Amino acid sequence: MAKLGETERTRIRRAPPRAVTESSALYDIIDEAYMCHVGFVVDGNPW
Repeated sequence: MAKLGETERTRIRRAPPRAVTESSALYDIIDEAYMCHVGFVVDGNPW
């Protein structure tokens, strides 16, 4: 599967060497997870 694109908004900032960017690997992680938390920042505010 495709690799996810990187923009300034989606750039990995914390522990980039540990990041997974292959979309198939990310979908496998989400499918296996009992619960998943996704965090992001918009205009300096965490959500």
